[in-house]
Amino acid sequence: MTSEKKILITGASGLIGTILRQSLVESYELFGIDVEIITGFDCLVADMTDLNTIKHAFLDKDVVIDLAAVPDRDSPWDVIYRNNMVATYNTLEAARLTGVKRV
Repeated sequence: MTSEKKILITGASGLIGTILRQSLVESYELFGIDVEIITGFDCLVADMTDLNTIKHAFLDKDVVIDLAAVPDRDSPWDVIYRNNMVATYNTLEAARLTGVKRV
């Protein structure tokens, strides 16, 4: 049975995002944002560095779990900065703008 709590997972197609989705799907209404299509899952395909594109996905959500990142420590700084720092800032800003209380 799905509760009324709506959870948005950024980076939903990654390893942790996939495990989390599988674990929470029975108890919560789940949504995602990712750069990849996730078949059978309500997911906005978007780049987290584009605030205007992603912020509508945060509307009416109770919780955001931010997993969007480039995990490769050998990536160039500009890739790490854009996909980890800017994307995290956009998660926090989108949550603020749309009234999400928990990130």
